[in-house]
This record gives sequence, structure tokens and C-alpha cells, in this order.
Amino acid sequence: GGSFGRNATGIHTSDNVGVGTTTSSHNFNVTGETNLIGGLNVSGVGSVGHLNVSGETSVGGGLNVTGVSTLTGITTTGGDLYVGGDLYVKDDITYDQVAGREINITGLGTIAYFHATTANVSGASTFAGVVKGSGGLEAIVVGTGLSVTGITTLAGAGGITTTGGDLYIGGDLYVKDDITYDQVS
Repeated sequence: GGSFGRNATGIHTSDNVGVGTTTSSHNFNVTGETNLIGGLNVSGVGSVGHLNVSGETSVGGGLNVTGVSTLTGITTTGGDLYVGGDLYVKDDITYDQVAGREINITGLGTIAYFHATTANVSGASTFAGVVKGSGGLEAIVVGTGLSVTGITTLAGAGGITTTGGDLYIGGDLYVKDDITYDQVS
């Protein structure tokens, strides 16, 4: 039982109140669908089994979602987005800048500009188009060393392959066409 004044606003009771139920285990318990027009303010921890929101929603503090969540349309974050596990993307990703400890690209990767301190390329690799090197020349520049295993074709389309210093060959040298040399010792 509760007591009500003549001009009382709201429900004043020390018992639990239930709507749509005869047994209420909480201060205010609603069983069934609820339609709220206006704002809903929750202070403290709130737990919702199923929530359908249409229109703009603002969360002033933290939002903790457990379980599978589906967001449709465009989702925008105003700051950083932290993903504690794997991130699966079904469609394209567009980056402004990427910083990563490890990036594994399977399939075809097209990179407009590539700068690396160390690059380990395995499998078939094609460097095509205009690759600008020192002084704007078309070149691939290797700073301190290039180690190639397997069959390598240099200037396969009939171009000229040059070295700026000595060329050491650790096995047989096969020459298909003429050789011109300055000195032999």
C-alpha cells in the first residue's frame, strides 16, 4: 500500500510496482512492449535485453555492449574506435593514414607509394609503371643490399641492366648475346 495526496504527482509507494505483471521483483517492472515518447534518463547501470531505437540517440557516458550487435547505415565515431578482437570488413576500406605493427595482405595489393626500412617480398612480385629513384630516374633503389633467391629476370623486355660497382656471380654465368668488356684479369 501507498499513500497519495490530493494533488500528488506520480506514484508514492514503498512496494515494488509492476505493469503487465502481478509479481514485480524490482522497484518498477514493465512486462511487454513499452513505448516512450520523450526522453529516457538512466543514472547508474542499465540492462536491456532488446532495444529498438529510431531517431537520434545520445549516450553521455560509456556504452558497453555484450554479444552480437548489428549497426545499419553509416556509423560515425567522434574519436578513436578501439576494437579488442578481430575486425572483419565485408566491403572496401579507405584509409587516410595507416600505422601497423603487422599488415598481411592476401590477394592483389595495389600501393601508390611504398617506403620501407625493411621489405621481405616472397612469391611473384611485379613492379610496374614509373618507379622513380634517385635524381628522378626510373629505378628501384636498394640501399645496402639485395638478396635474391630463385630465378630472376632483369630487363626481360630487352632493356639494359647496369650495376654501379662490382658484380659478383657465385655460380655459372650464361650469356645469350655479345659481351663487351674493358679489362679482364
